[in-house]
Amino acid sequence: MRADFRPSRHAVWKPRSILHVSGPVALKMATPHSDPVQSLNALVDSALTLVQQLKGALADIQRGSASGAQGSDSTSRRDGEPAEPVDALQLAKDAAALIKAHATKLSLLIITEPLTPSAISTVVRELVAGPLAALATAVELCTPGSYTKDFQHELLWRSQGVYTGLVDLLQKIPRNGQVLVGSAKNGSAGGKGSLTSTGVLWSACDGVVELADQGLRGFYVHKIGEWKGTIRDVAEELKEWGEEEPEEDEEEGASSDTEQAGSPSTSGPSAQEMVDDFMGSSGTIPRDDPDGIRPRLESAVRCLRLTVILCMAIDKRRMKKLPSSMPTKSIVTRLSEASEQLRQLPEDFGDLAAAFYELDPEEIDETMERCCSRAVAIGETLNLGWDGETDEFTEWMLKFRSEMRKT
Repeated sequence: MRADFRPSRHAVWKPRSILHVSGPVALKMATPHSDPVQSLNALVDSALTLVQQLKGALADIQRGSASGAQGSDSTSRRDGEPAEPVDALQLAKDAAALIKAHATKLSLLIITEPLTPSAISTVVRELVAGPLAALATAVELCTPGSYTKDFQHELLWRSQGVYTGLVDLLQKIPRNGQVLVGSAKNGSAGGKGSLTSTGVLWSACDGVVELADQGLRGFYVHKIGEWKGTIRDVAEELKEWGEEEPEEDEEEGASSDTEQAGSPSTSGPSAQEMVDDFMGSSGTIPRDDPDGIRPRLESAVRCLRLTVILCMAIDKRRMKKLPSSMPTKSIVTRLSEASEQLRQLPEDFGDLAAAFYELDPEEIDETMERCCSRAVAIGETLNLGWDGETDEFTEWMLKFRSEMRKT
C-alpha cells in the first residue's frame, strides 16, 4: 500500500471544525544540524498532541449528537458552488487502512536494529499529513441526518478506538535512540509490549473497515438480530417462569400472613426472605391466581413472539433491502425513527418481565400496552418499501396488527 494518503477525492474536502484541530499543531521539522533522536521525539510529541485533539473533536461530535444536533449535511467549494457529496464510509475505510499500514511500518522500525530515527520520522509525518485527520472528517460527515444516529455513534466509537490504539503505539517509540527489546517489545505482566499495542491498533482499524464495508444495510441487519435475540430470550424466560409451581411454604406464607395480620410479630424476616429481598428474587404465580396473572402472561408471551416475527420480517423485507449506495433523506428519516423504537423494545419487554416477577397486574397492563403499541408503531413506520410503494410486508402488516389486537 502506498504511504501517501490519496483516496481519490475523499481527502480534498474537510470540515472547518476538523481543520481547526490540526492548525495549531505544527510538526517540528529537523534542522540540518539537529540531533535526529531529539527531532524524532519532538515530532512524536506533536503527533500525540494532534491525536488527542482529534479525540476531543470526536467527543464534541458525540456530545452534539446526544443533544440532538444533526450537523451539516451539505458541502461547498471555495467558489460557493455545491461540492460533490463525499462518501464518509469510503473515506473512513481508506483512512483506517492507511493508519494500519503506517502502524505496521512503525512497529517494525522500532524493533529492528539499528534504530533509524529519520525513517520513523518519515512514517509519522505521513501519518499526520493524511489519514489521521481524514478519519475524524469521516466521522463528522457521517451525520445522523445522513446515516442515522446509531450508525454515527458506532463509527465514532470505533474511530475513538483507533486513536486510542495509535496513542499507545506512538508512546512506544523509543526516546533514547535504541530499539525496543525484551518486555518493551514482547510485553510483561506489568503491561503491553509494542507488538501487543500494534495488534490492538490493527484490530481497531479492521473494525472501522468492517463497518464501512457493512454500510447501513449490514449494520442494521446485525442490530436487528441483536434486538430480536434479546426479545426472544425474554419470551423464553417468561414462559419458563410461568411454568414454575409455587412451593408449599409460599402458599402457607400467603395464608399465615392473613392470620397473623392482627397479632404482633414475634420474629423478624427469615434469612432466606432477607436474601430474596436483597437479590430481587421473584415469586411464582399462586395456584388460585387471584390477580389474573396467568392469562396476562399468556398474552405477554404471545406479544413477545409476534414481535420476534416482526423483527424477522423487518430484517428480510426492509433491512436486507436497504440500498447499498448512500441513502436518501427519506430513507434515513424512516430508518432513524424505526431504529429508535426498536432500540427501546428490549428494555420495554425487560420492564414487562419485571412487572410479572413483582406480580403487579396494574404495572403489567401498563407496560404491556406500551410494548404492543411500540411494536405496531415500528411496523407502521416501515409499512411501505424504501421506494414508497406497497409490497408483501405492507400486506403482512395488516395481519400483524390484527393479531396484536388479540393480545
